[in-house]
Amino acid sequence: MKGDGRCLKLFLALLILFLQNVKGGEVGHNHSHSHSCRDAKVTVRCIERERQALLAFKRGLVDEFNQLSTWGSEAEKQDCCRWEGVYCSNQTGHVIQLDLGYSFPGKMIQHDIFEYSFQGKMISPKLIELHHLQYLDLASIDFIGTQLPNFIGSLTNLRYLNLSSCNLVGQIPSSFGNLTQLQHLDLRYNQLQLENLNWLPAPSSLTYLDLSGANLNTVLNLSLINFNGSQFPDFIGSLTNLRYLSLSSCNLVGQIPSSFGNLTQLQHLDLNYNHELQPENLNWLPALYSLTYLDLASIDFNESQIPDFIGSLTNLRYLSLSSCHLVGQIPSSFRNLTQLQHLDLNYNQLQAENLNWLPAPSLTDLYLSGNNLSTVLDLALINFNGSQFPDFIGSLTNLRYLSLSSCYLVGQIPSLFRKLTQLQHLDLSYNQLQAENLNWLPAPSLTDLILSGNNLSTVFDFALINFNGSQFPDFIGSLTNLRYLSLSSCNLVGQIPSSFGNLKQLQHLYLGDNQLQAENLNWLGNLTQLQHLDLAYNQLKAENLNWLGNLTQLQYLDLTYNQLQAENLNWLPVLSSLTYLDLSGANLSTIFDWPEAVLNKLPKLVELQLTNCSLPPPPTPILSTTLYKTDSSTSLAYVHLSNNHLTSSIFLWLSNYSTSLVFLDLSNNNLAGFIPDFTRNMSSLVDLDLSNNYLTGFIPDFTGNMSSLVDLDLSYNNLTGFIPDFIGNMSSLVDLDLSDNQIKGANPNSFARLCNLQSLWLETNHLSGQLSKFVQLLPRCAQNSLEVLLLSENVLAGSLNNLTSFSSLTGLYLNANQLSGKIPESIGQMSQLEDIDFSINSLEGVVSETHFSKLSKLKYLDLSSNSLVLNFHSDWVPPFQLDYINLASCKVGPVFPKWLQTQKDSFQLDISNAGISDILPSWFWRNFRNAAVINLSQNLIRGIFTNLTVEFTYNLELHLRSNQIEGPIPSTLLQASYLDLSNNKISGSLSFLCESAYMNLTFLNLSSNNFYGNLPDCWSHLVALVMLDLSYNAFSEKIPMTIGSLWRIETLKLRSNKFVGELPSSLKNCTRLQVIDLGDNELSGSIPKWIGVSLKNLVILMLSSNHFNGSMPSQLCYLTRIQILDFSVNNISGSIPKCLNNLTNMAQKRNSSLTSTHTYSRDHDSHHRYMGDINYDDEASFIWKGRMQTYKSTLGLVKRIDLSKQ
Repeated sequence: MKGDGRCLKLFLALLILFLQNVKGGEVGHNHSHSHSCRDAKVTVRCIERERQALLAFKRGLVDEFNQLSTWGSEAEKQDCCRWEGVYCSNQTGHVIQLDLGYSFPGKMIQHDIFEYSFQGKMISPKLIELHHLQYLDLASIDFIGTQLPNFIGSLTNLRYLNLSSCNLVGQIPSSFGNLTQLQHLDLRYNQLQLENLNWLPAPSSLTYLDLSGANLNTVLNLSLINFNGSQFPDFIGSLTNLRYLSLSSCNLVGQIPSSFGNLTQLQHLDLNYNHELQPENLNWLPALYSLTYLDLASIDFNESQIPDFIGSLTNLRYLSLSSCHLVGQIPSSFRNLTQLQHLDLNYNQLQAENLNWLPAPSLTDLYLSGNNLSTVLDLALINFNGSQFPDFIGSLTNLRYLSLSSCYLVGQIPSLFRKLTQLQHLDLSYNQLQAENLNWLPAPSLTDLILSGNNLSTVFDFALINFNGSQFPDFIGSLTNLRYLSLSSCNLVGQIPSSFGNLKQLQHLYLGDNQLQAENLNWLGNLTQLQHLDLAYNQLKAENLNWLGNLTQLQYLDLTYNQLQAENLNWLPVLSSLTYLDLSGANLSTIFDWPEAVLNKLPKLVELQLTNCSLPPPPTPILSTTLYKTDSSTSLAYVHLSNNHLTSSIFLWLSNYSTSLVFLDLSNNNLAGFIPDFTRNMSSLVDLDLSNNYLTGFIPDFTGNMSSLVDLDLSYNNLTGFIPDFIGNMSSLVDLDLSDNQIKGANPNSFARLCNLQSLWLETNHLSGQLSKFVQLLPRCAQNSLEVLLLSENVLAGSLNNLTSFSSLTGLYLNANQLSGKIPESIGQMSQLEDIDFSINSLEGVVSETHFSKLSKLKYLDLSSNSLVLNFHSDWVPPFQLDYINLASCKVGPVFPKWLQTQKDSFQLDISNAGISDILPSWFWRNFRNAAVINLSQNLIRGIFTNLTVEFTYNLELHLRSNQIEGPIPSTLLQASYLDLSNNKISGSLSFLCESAYMNLTFLNLSSNNFYGNLPDCWSHLVALVMLDLSYNAFSEKIPMTIGSLWRIETLKLRSNKFVGELPSSLKNCTRLQVIDLGDNELSGSIPKWIGVSLKNLVILMLSSNHFNGSMPSQLCYLTRIQILDFSVNNISGSIPKCLNNLTNMAQKRNSSLTSTHTYSRDHDSHHRYMGDINYDDEASFIWKGRMQTYKSTLGLVKRIDLSKQ
């Protein structure tokens, strides 16, 4: 009886399968068909011609991992119905399903990165023999640019077709229109091109259509399905049976047709990342009442509001409107979306006075993060108006994911977060939240916690999540389910608690950019699940890093710029999964075998950062043996080794290394000699930087195997000769930098095929000849791509020829050459120009409005040191707003240029020596209050500092020397950091210096004016001073003792006043002094011994024409750097110290420099593109051969001791 029961069950099962095949229903994903009913022991062999067709298909694949081992011709493999991925009809034996797609057992997906399991040389046309095929899934087989075969259209029984991620190219064959039974079509992630969708079977049975993709071949074209920028395909609207439609990243443009409203059965609609779509009319959307999934992310709504009718799609479970340029309030109709689980409104400009519109019961995922960069102070995309943290959040008890990054939230994080017991992912980064503790965290459920951020309200406080500078929060150690933790830039200080070792599940840990300290990090070795570890930019001092050897799953390691000094790298080879390694700033100076440890034992390494590590050059034994039997990474693409001590021996290692390198930076090392041919294996190299080394000789022909090179930087070396012709064959080159070498010129074909060239940097070389001839060498094919042409500091001559053919130029730099003639008016037609620098040439003629007629983008203009005459109409309004203006030594006057009144954003203005003899206009200071540098020197500008109350944005650097300015100095100018008012008619006392408790003033030159009275005794307010010159005034009385507070001062000049008394002994505190000039006063007393003992940096000491007496102290012999020593016209007596013979600097024929230059950094915004360090050159004046001589440009040549009495 039991046997009869089993037979009855078997009969019923076979009957059901038979009826299913007779009915011809769709073959689904559940693989319900058995392999020839093998378990029921029913013998149904496959059809021979179909078996041969499958074997032919297998021969078209590269099965590296032998995943089709069950396929074959051997006796035991004769039945193809038993092959992996093949399914046959139990009734007929025909193959009805071929599934080698994502669900195939051999597919590999690791760490969210898909890896191809098969490569396909071709899709065998023998598959046409599978006439009964209903289900074909070849997803993710890499067919390496194969055309989509036409024969697939002959498989007319197909109901399911998946060819996604197959690297297929070309058009979809029109034969696809024959697939009238097709219900499921997935062609996403290929490189297909569709001029239209007429190939779709009509009337169509399609219920599922996915044509999504992203073609990364170019930056601007994200389309895998490229509709050639056509309007949205209206044909879609006729596919009325569709339930699933995905057209994301298809480069669609124009309006979405209203015929979409016909798709009333649609449940899933994905149109994201079609940036050119115009969603101006979405009135058809409510007709799609069955929608459960709607993704319109990254479609530009052009600052319109969220349509209120979206709230009528009450079946929605998933809604994404992120990055859509939406503004305004979130509609209250969202409360109707009672089934909504996932809501993504990230990266818009939405406002929310409250969150009461949220459908609280159903919501599990809520994303409201974003950034509104329209103002500096408002970082909110979801702007809670600076309110306290929204209390309503606590009612969303089903939340699993919550992202409120960059929402301008302030205040304490509320304890109500503890109510979110389901919460797994929490991102509150980039706000202004405070947390005295972390007890509000829902500890049991949390797996991802992101609190990183930046608070730029002060310079020293980098915390957005500000833990008040407290010790690291120990509570973190109780979050034992955490897998992702980011506390970077949180102003954390002190020791990292060892309780972190409890986070055994942690996979990602980011603690960078804090002030954390640790000398022992062994507890980190307990976090054996870690894949990403970022401890960069802290104050870690650990020398023993062996604990890293426990982190065998680590893929990303960043220890950048701590205070690490590794004893060895023995722990590194254990990290065989590492793809990113950054130890920049660590001291690796004693590890000579670093190439072996770092580069030869990490098979998956993609990016290596060892910048500024004091790396020594690899020793010769390693180079001659190990490298030739290396087990090095074939995946290494990015190598940063700049700012080390590497020598040219590194080239030998590189020449035997990687064929996969994309980026190589060896700049700022000690590479010397000729550049060898080390790139022959680097056919993938895109960026090569050998700048700032000591390389010599000609540019080598290393271009033959570098056809992919985009950026080549050989600047700041000693390369010679001409730019060789083979450079012109590097057709992919975009940026070429050969500046600061000794290159003499270019050959006729040096740039011939550089059609993609955007930047050509050749400054500071020995280029000579006519500029016009050099311009003729530039590639004609780059006339629409070349943006930057930098030929500064060469010896090019001739006139400025017409460069208008290079219509894309944004930067034209021809300064410091030998150019002559007029500036052509045609330059005014080069509408893309942003920077013009023609300074330091011999250009002449008139510059008029025509020269700037279409230069509306101009930001930088430097015409200085030419013989140009600027002749503009008095009511001219320029088309530009300049950041930088330098017209020094051009004829701009005599009237003050009125057009400058239109330039309100200028950062730097120089119209010195410009022939202006006008009154300084009242609008000037107000107009240039945002300037950091103003230079009006060497004119005849008149005026008085009256009622000057302007607040300057920066610590102003003001040059007004050699004019006719009168009156007292207003206190407003105390905002300056550099003030040169010398050689004017300014009068009064210096009492105004005491009006501020602290000033940033670093340079003060008030010489050759009409000041009088005693010096104020408040120099402790000016401790930033580096240079002080009060010479040639009428100051009197004693020099105050507080002048010794100027501990940074390097130059002190008080010549030609009426100072009396002894030198203040407090000056011995000014140990950085290099120049003291107190000549021509009425000072008295003996020459102090402390000058020689304390002021050993002195180069110039001038005390002539005073009333000093006594003998010369022998301590003066300690002044070994002294160059000028002048005690003439005093009452000094006694013998001259013999040790003066030991002043060796006096015996040298010349200094290393002709000038005596001082350099110091600006305190204000020195990172600005126009701002560098401040330099000033000393000068010295004394009587020589009966005449007063002043030396400045040749001061380095002057050596002088003068002890004469008259």
